[in-house]
Amino acid sequence: MIAESHTPRALERATSPLVRAYAESSTTPKRRVEVLDAETTEERYYSLRDRSQVLVDQGRLDAALEVLREALQVAVELDDESLVAMAKCNVAALSISLGNTSEHIADLRAVLMKNFSAETSYRAAYNLSHAYELQKEFKKALFYAQIARERALAAEDHLYVAKSLNQIGNGLVGESYFLKAVRRYQEALRLMDRGLNNLTVPPRISCSYCLIVLGQVHEGMMQLFRSLRWMKRHRALPVYQAWAHLFLCCGYLELGRFRRAWLHGMKARSLADQTGDYGAIKSSLFMLGEVERSAGDSAASYQWFAEMQRRFFPDSPEMPELMSQIGMTRVVNLRA
Repeated sequence: MIAESHTPRALERATSPLVRAYAESSTTPKRRVEVLDAETTEERYYSLRDRSQVLVDQGRLDAALEVLREALQVAVELDDESLVAMAKCNVAALSISLGNTSEHIADLRAVLMKNFSAETSYRAAYNLSHAYELQKEFKKALFYAQIARERALAAEDHLYVAKSLNQIGNGLVGESYFLKAVRRYQEALRLMDRGLNNLTVPPRISCSYCLIVLGQVHEGMMQLFRSLRWMKRHRALPVYQAWAHLFLCCGYLELGRFRRAWLHGMKARSLADQTGDYGAIKSSLFMLGEVERSAGDSAASYQWFAEMQRRFFPDSPEMPELMSQIGMTRVVNLRA
């Protein structure tokens, strides 16, 4: 509320157009009050798109997806084919992250085949790669990641190139080519700002997991702790916070520090449930079962594996019994 003690001159210096309009109407009634322009349909589209990014940064993925779907409807109203294609890519990107992969593949292929701008084609190929990664079809994921890199180079956008290299790394991790993946992640990081930020943290986290698998446990965990501290300080990337805790759980289990491994596994599960990340939920349940089994509590181990089987493998009722008896940490790829 505007204080009554404010003078007209002070009010004229206010930055808000609404405040200036109030000042003019209350102090000089004979002057015409400037009417603010209504938001155009195109402005509404970009406003919704920007709002969705804020929600993503807050970890509110379901809410962000609803906003992007509204933005897609606005793009359809504008009757702009290229904008509709971009909006479809945006919806697909977030929906795929929430585990809804198959429903978007046909749309993304259609966008890619129509050969829109290099940026739109990049987004379609990148999202196709991510969808196939989540479906564990890593050869297809690598194929589309390579196309995404080609389109990113055509767009002359080094950040798109870096993100496509990161996606290539993810495909290589899925195929268990950990050393090759490390090289791609490092190549991606060289194209980005070397400091910690929203762009560099994801490939750093994935690279750290590869280092742990390759036996460089302390180096990998050090990088994870650095990334995690940055994310918590900036309240950023809650989805990747879940994966960072999950990989720390893996590292501590490798070192035989079961209590620390369990704590990070529980934190990973909590964050994964909050964000709805399908892969992180499944992997956190697996790691908690492995920690309990390694610590000697087969009953607790069975319970974690039973929950994983019930939620993700309903057709494999024998799984909990088998996994609670046989250690599988060394043979299971958390990203596969």
